[in-house]
Amino acid sequence: MNHRRNRSIQKFLSACLCVALGVTLAIPMLPGNQEIAAAAGTGFNENAVPAGTETGNIYYVSNDGDDSNDGRSVDQAWATLDKVNGTKFGPSDRILFKAGDVWNGSLKLRGVSGTKEAPIVFSSYDDIEKNGRPVINGNGTTTTERSAIVENYKGVVDKTMSATIDVVEGSYLEFSNFELTNYNPDVISQRAGINIRTASTTVTEWEANPHMGIVIKNNYIHDVNGNPKGWKIGSGGILILGNISDVLVEGNIVKRVDIEGIRNAGLYKEGDINANFPRVLKNIIFNNNYVEEVQGDGFVMSNVGTNGRMEYNTVVKHSAKDVGNVNYAGLWVIGVKDMTMQFNEVYGGIYGYNDGQAFDVDMFCEGTLYQYNYSHSNRGGFMLFMDGSTNSVARYNVSVNDGDGRYLLHYLPTQERYAPIIHNNTFFTDSNISTKIFNASGKYAKLYNNIFYSKADTPMGASSFSGGEIQNNIFLPRHRHQGYRLSGRCGREQYFPKPQIRKTRGRA
Repeated sequence: MNHRRNRSIQKFLSACLCVALGVTLAIPMLPGNQEIAAAAGTGFNENAVPAGTETGNIYYVSNDGDDSNDGRSVDQAWATLDKVNGTKFGPSDRILFKAGDVWNGSLKLRGVSGTKEAPIVFSSYDDIEKNGRPVINGNGTTTTERSAIVENYKGVVDKTMSATIDVVEGSYLEFSNFELTNYNPDVISQRAGINIRTASTTVTEWEANPHMGIVIKNNYIHDVNGNPKGWKIGSGGILILGNISDVLVEGNIVKRVDIEGIRNAGLYKEGDINANFPRVLKNIIFNNNYVEEVQGDGFVMSNVGTNGRMEYNTVVKHSAKDVGNVNYAGLWVIGVKDMTMQFNEVYGGIYGYNDGQAFDVDMFCEGTLYQYNYSHSNRGGFMLFMDGSTNSVARYNVSVNDGDGRYLLHYLPTQERYAPIIHNNTFFTDSNISTKIFNASGKYAKLYNNIFYSKADTPMGASSFSGGEIQNNIFLPRHRHQGYRLSGRCGREQYFPKPQIRKTRGRA
């Protein structure tokens, strides 16, 4: 289903972009575009998380098993999570749970690691198409074990975290083909479907304690109710917290979870106005995942310095709960370098306080690229651009009916060095959508070759700018913006009474 959705998205985007590229004028070379575009072509390092060799042991786990067995064959399978949790595994080991069987509790791993050449794999055996995935119900996991990664945050009261698959200090691990829940209406705790984290309490420890080689794929995670008013990063579907590189999160389905859908998070000193994000993580890929009905953010990445990508993901109904003055968005980044977000679809964002956008370039980012994405019906608008990030580009995206009651662009930069380049995007708003392009006046903006087509006469939302350029855009209907004078900027060549696709010889 997810693959079919992505193919339809690509067809839709291709059609829209053909129109956009046909009717808009060629723009001059834009500063910084070459470097950012080149970053989009870098591939995930497949050697960073290789397939396991066959030199390790295979262990089987089944509801019909017995913990007194050796676990080395289907007929000698183990029975319980306690047996798995109490066993020390080594490189190339595979721990396989029987398809369709159900366990209650937590798969809890501490200090378990494979190697780059021989990861440890937790997965399924038997026919999951016929019998379904192996199921682990966390039933509202809780713990008295304090999580070191939370100790740095004085404002977080609850220093504990738990999960249905709960890993601390692990590298070169793979988790696939599970169905996971963690629901209990009577237990409030910071919990997740999958939580993989390191045990570092300071920036110095964090940088000196790298982990790597995590693969999470083809899992179905649903109904995780944590602490809706707890630490934003403490509860969610899939959480990867700490100095962890070479991560592939692919093909997972996450539904009905508190608070986050899928995210990683690094470390920064709480209260530091410079945030002190160490951008040291490498090869963090979130690919082809589906997140639906999440209290907070759909996808978030931070602390990535090399080859971070979020692509072909879908977010439905993010920011789904009104929990007061907490900001959420659909798919966004903070404290990253040269990251690419492409071919994602985000729609149906409901709340999110001051945010609620589909996309966001948050603080302390450099060289962020959003391209070929599709957003629609997000209350907070198409995208948030924060102050403090540099060389950001948003291009070739399509926004439909975003920002009802608010604005398309939640735009904060007032200086040239923080202003993103926004070019060759298509914005459509229907007659029942009340929105505007900018949230406020006084910004430094760079808009080129965009199409703004509104059946509701969407206004600019800003009467003055601190500087920048708005050139070669198309605003329809024309009468709303014709003769518009924007102090502090150039706004020529904006209006085309009858835009048409250019015809070339022998082609329509």
